[in-house]
Amino acid sequence: MRLWEPCWARSRKHKHLCSLQRLEKCKRDRESCQARQSLLIRDHNRLMPELTRIGLLNARSVATKSAVICDRITSSCLDLCAVVETWHESVDSPQLIACTPPGYRYVEKARPRSDDTRPNTCTNYGGICLFHASFIDVREVVLPVYKTDLEVLAVYTRGARRNALIIVLYRPGSLAVSSAFFDDIAYVFERTSTFACPVIVLGDINIHLDVTTDQDTVKFQSLISSQGLVQHVSSPTHPAGHLLDVFLTRTDCTIKTLDVEPPVLSDHSFITVTVDLQISHGSLVNTVRRRNWRHFSYADFCDDLNQSALLHNPPTVAAGLFTCYHDTSLALMEKHAPFVDTRLHAQPNAPWYDGRCRAVKINTRKLERVYRRDKSENSYQVWRQQSTFMRHYF
Repeated sequence: MRLWEPCWARSRKHKHLCSLQRLEKCKRDRESCQARQSLLIRDHNRLMPELTRIGLLNARSVATKSAVICDRITSSCLDLCAVVETWHESVDSPQLIACTPPGYRYVEKARPRSDDTRPNTCTNYGGICLFHASFIDVREVVLPVYKTDLEVLAVYTRGARRNALIIVLYRPGSLAVSSAFFDDIAYVFERTSTFACPVIVLGDINIHLDVTTDQDTVKFQSLISSQGLVQHVSSPTHPAGHLLDVFLTRTDCTIKTLDVEPPVLSDHSFITVTVDLQISHGSLVNTVRRRNWRHFSYADFCDDLNQSALLHNPPTVAAGLFTCYHDTSLALMEKHAPFVDTRLHAQPNAPWYDGRCRAVKINTRKLERVYRRDKSENSYQVWRQQSTFMRHYF
């Protein structure tokens, strides 16, 4: 066994060991640099604008078209797809389930049957459905059932850079356009005008929008202009050459592409729209008029009502009594709760804040409320652990 080495041998071995260490250090630096570049590329891609693809179709029954609709949603990479005239019965309809591709869900609203037709087995015409990718969180905005057979489905979508209010409309073409229809659709627009996020209205309203001299078309165009909405579909969507379908957005919503295909799947065209739903370009400001209920004094209102002519000297004629009631109520409301202009600001969403981040934050706040209520050591420790997890997760 050799216990001693010459100096030159020890020096050569030392140089060889240093060279291995330098090679190992260069390898680690190269891997670290590649990891940083990959992280920068990933962050750059996450900050790039993400466009949302939306489809629209009047199916005239999805029973025989479920496979085609399912394939079309996946092949076109649609994030949202609105289908009207589904002719389905309920949320667990087999036709809707067959239309839903893997990785997608849907929100539906079947046409309500009247009491005299509920026991029958006849086809339930109408019906609307919104298919959406599973990574987009949705919440239905409850709206009333209208007497003019106008079917409305309002869905608020939430996701990273995909916050929007989607309103799907369908008006049966077998019924004539009435003034009550315009009242109902105006109510829908006014009810949803308080949302600061992008608003998209799409569907089939069965009005010949290509006939610019038609009084219904003129009235509809005037209505959407007063609400700050723009119709983007300009080509015919029906085999008869008429434009019946709408895709409406606010003026600040950017439409990248819009494709109107020939009517092949049904008697309506399949419309595909690519839209930018990001609100990170700046804070959106929407001004609405509301009554100032915050400073409303019930005692002062009752005092003025007791001193009004409605209680001291009411008219004896029915028509005069109604007029006095209306004028007195309006005057008191203008005095105690006048209209004020309120500015609604929409704060831009962080690109990385998605549904999972929202769920973690909700769970943390829930555990905090449990601790504030119980004041126990166990609930405190659970809350602190969840808070630490949330900080590291974000």
